[in-house]
Amino acid sequence: MKKQTMGIAVLAFLLILSATAIVPNTGAEGTATIWTDKPDYYPGDTVTIFGAGFLPDNTVLIKVTRPDYSIDSWTVTSDAGGYFTTTYQLDGMTGTYLVLAIDPVTDQTLASTSFTDPIQSTLEGWDIEPPKIGWTTGDVKGWREDDWVPYHFKIKGLAKNTNYDIVIAVDYFLPDSSGTCHYDSTAGWYGIDAQRHWNYTWTYNDDNPMSGTSITPDKTVVPISGFYEAQYTWHVSTEESTDLTLWWENHIAIGAHNWPGAKVHVRTGFGGHSDVPIEVVARAPSTTTTELSAETITLGRSVTDTATVTDGGGMPTPTGTVTFWVRSTTSGPWTQVGAVKTLVGGSATSDSYTPLAAGDYYFKAVYSGDSNYLGSESDPADEHLVVEKAETTTVTYLSATTITLGGSVTDQVIVTGLGGVFPYPSGTVTFYVNGTIFDTKSLNSTGGATSDSYTPLAAGDYYFKAVYSGDSN
Repeated sequence: MKKQTMGIAVLAFLLILSATAIVPNTGAEGTATIWTDKPDYYPGDTVTIFGAGFLPDNTVLIKVTRPDYSIDSWTVTSDAGGYFTTTYQLDGMTGTYLVLAIDPVTDQTLASTSFTDPIQSTLEGWDIEPPKIGWTTGDVKGWREDDWVPYHFKIKGLAKNTNYDIVIAVDYFLPDSSGTCHYDSTAGWYGIDAQRHWNYTWTYNDDNPMSGTSITPDKTVVPISGFYEAQYTWHVSTEESTDLTLWWENHIAIGAHNWPGAKVHVRTGFGGHSDVPIEVVARAPSTTTTELSAETITLGRSVTDTATVTDGGGMPTPTGTVTFWVRSTTSGPWTQVGAVKTLVGGSATSDSYTPLAAGDYYFKAVYSGDSNYLGSESDPADEHLVVEKAETTTVTYLSATTITLGGSVTDQVIVTGLGGVFPYPSGTVTFYVNGTIFDTKSLNSTGGATSDSYTPLAAGDYYFKAVYSGDSN
């Protein structure tokens, strides 16, 4: 608290007192009044207090009782006409302040007044429609369905050592038990289906802001006349007088283009009601089709996927990005193919994709959408790639090429495939001698196998071969 006084200097008055008796201010009883320059103030404002009808050149004790019942006091001196002016500096405590003008000799209250330092709150959304780009308390314009719209809620004047519940409500887009999505066609509202990036910034005593992220408020979903309202509540406990700003983003539910002129709403009931609706600009649907560079390849080869995004005709060429995906079953997880690509003239081509196993593959492309078009994706059934088995090479090595009757040999086989990142051949090898099977072995983890020993029963020439069965690749 800071104070300043105007009128006769206090020092001069004290010198007079040293030579004269103290005169009570009773001559002003019933005629003295005090008032302030306005009834309500913002935290940190300076309050100007006026007095009239007091005894000329006399001392008046000013007492200010704060909202927490603590008292600030000081003296002022009236001028020759019985007037005075003094000031009082607010320090952020909100509530009602009582001001008394007191005779310091008799302790009699001569006049009184009051003023308030109320909590001030403002809800704003971010407008992107020219020429009003920026925060606004009016309708938020320029956003389209599937966009994330920034909002903030500023609160000025939270008192020290006080608990507050701060509630923000949004129209919430939710399906009922049958899967039907609700909206209020009478009011033209269409809902918000998600929030993210909750965070806050608050300031103690005008020091540097303190901030935190990943704030998770309590949420209650309340059904209201055919739609749902989500009410988010923060429980705030202050250690000092402070200002607080809550920040978050609202996601406009997809489907608003079905209700032209639809609005979604955010409101708060803390420190006065606010309602800042979003005027949704409907985006047109888009269609994404794709074409593979080949429908059938041999393992070891690569393909690319080209996506084309089109509109309903007569509108700007779609812009934005396309993400390509692939999976090896009709219901398995999707894996991204290379980097996200930017549309050029409505088309984009993926990085090369090289399957690591033979079989069936399914591709799709997902379009991000832009300011004019909703996102879309292609039908995986339209992009079926068949990867055929790769060729292998089978080489055999006899343990000896000449033996004496009574001796034995083994036959070693090595089956090679594509190598590198591709799997080694697996499966079985059947060993033949002079056209007759004499052993069957499974390939080891590196594609090799060795037959059991073979002992010829007569001298002569023998011819060996190995036949690889093949595997899934």
